[in-house]
Amino acid sequence: MPQLLVLANLLDNSYMLVYTQDMNKQYPVLTKRQESILIGSALGDGSVSMHHCKEACIQIGHGQKQFAYLKWKRDELIDIVSHEIHTYMTTEKGIVKKRLPISYFRSRSHPFISEIYNTLYSGPGRGKNFISKDYLLGMDPLAIAIWYMDDGGLYYRKDRYGYGKEYPLLMINTQSF
Repeated sequence: MPQLLVLANLLDNSYMLVYTQDMNKQYPVLTKRQESILIGSALGDGSVSMHHCKEACIQIGHGQKQFAYLKWKRDELIDIVSHEIHTYMTTEKGIVKKRLPISYFRSRSHPFISEIYNTLYSGPGRGKNFISKDYLLGMDPLAIAIWYMDDGGLYYRKDRYGYGKEYPLLMINTQSF
C-alpha cells in the first residue's frame, strides 16, 4: 500500500517522522443528514480543526444536561467517529467557581469537514469565523435546528416600549461570528 511519509525539518536541519498516511485512503460517503448535522454542529458547539492531517476533523461537546443529545449526534455520525464519548471536568467561570462535567467525541478527518472549515474560516480576517449570506440561505432545516439546539434559545419580549403582550422570540447566539 502506498504510504505518504511526512517529515518535519527540525531546527538543527535533521528530520523527524511526523506520521504516515495511506495515499489511497477512502473516506466514507456521508448522507445529506450527516452533512446537515456536521454543518449545524460546526456553527454551534462543535470545534472544527485542521491539524497535521490532510483533512479537518470536528470535536463536538456538551454539558451533562445535553448528554442524550450528544449521544444522538455520535450515533448519527458513527461512520466517521474516531472514539467513544469522553467526559472531563471543567471549571465554570464566574463568581462562584464549580466543577462541571463536559462530554465530547471527535471525528476522524474527512474532506467534507475540510469544506466546512474552509468555508467558515475563509472570510475577512482569515482564522476568524465567517458565515456568508449564501451559506446561510443554503442551510437546510436540520442544520438550522442543530445550530439552534446548540446555541439558541426561546425568549419572551414585549414591544419595544416594554408594553403589551409578550411574544416569543427564537434567537441564535452568534458572538463568535
